[in-house]
Amino acid sequence: MLSLPAMEIAYVERSLAGADLDAARALAERLDLRVERRESDWDGVPDSRLAVLQAYRLHEQHPLDPDPLVRGLARASVRETIERAGRAGVPFVLTVPGLGDDLVQDPVGVATEAYREFAEVARRAGVTLLVELLAPRRLRVLSQAAELATWMRELDAGPHLQAALDTGHLLDAGLDPLAVVRDWPLEVGLLQLRGPGGGFPPHGMPLKTLLREARPRVVSVEHHDPVDEAQVEAFLKRLRRARERALEADETADR
Repeated sequence: MLSLPAMEIAYVERSLAGADLDAARALAERLDLRVERRESDWDGVPDSRLAVLQAYRLHEQHPLDPDPLVRGLARASVRETIERAGRAGVPFVLTVPGLGDDLVQDPVGVATEAYREFAEVARRAGVTLLVELLAPRRLRVLSQAAELATWMRELDAGPHLQAALDTGHLLDAGLDPLAVVRDWPLEVGLLQLRGPGGGFPPHGMPLKTLLREARPRVVSVEHHDPVDEAQVEAFLKRLRRARERALEADETADR
C-alpha cells in the first residue's frame, strides 16, 4: 500500500489560487506543499506533490442516487479514479457516500455494497480509500460520527478504507471538531482544516491538539475563497509548528 510520512501537510489545490491551476501549482512548489486535487483537474501523469485525489464527480452523480443509471455511472467513475490513482502512485482517493435527501431506498445498504466493491478495488490498486464525514445538512445518512464509525467497522475493509474528517463540516453541524476527533474510534486518513461555511480555518483553531488527537496520515487546508499568499504562509507556519509539537508529544508518550 502506498504511504506518506505521518501528518503530511497538504493544501487543496483550488484553495491556493482558485481556478488558476498553474498559479496554484507554482505556489505549492514554492511552499513545498503536497496537494489535494480534483480528478477532473488531473491528466493522470504521476506527480510527486499529489497526495489526495478527490473523486469530485461524486458531487454530480453519486452511489446513493435514486436513479439506478446514475448510481451505476457513479460507481464506475469511482472505480476508474481509484485505478488511475494506483497507476500513478497517488496514496489516497477521497470520496463521499452520497449527497442530499433524495436517496435510493435502503441507502445504507446500498452504500455498504458500493464501498465493499470500492475497498476491494483500492486494495488491488494499493490505494487508501477515504470516506468523508459530511454534515447532516449535506447527507441525511452516515452523517453522524458514531453512525459512520459503526458502518465502517461493519464493512471491515482493513487499512484500505479510512475516514476523512473535515472541521468545516463539523462546525457547520454545530459540533466541536476537537470533541469529535477525540471520540473518533478509527484511524483518520485525512484531517481537513476548514472554517464554517467553507471559510479559512479560524485563528483560534487548536492545531496541535487536533493533530495530536487525530493522528492523521494527511492534514490538508481547505477554504472556498482564495486568500493572499501572506495569509497562506502565516497559517502554514503555525501548522508546521503544531505538527512538530504533536509529533514530539507522540515521541515523549512512547518512551
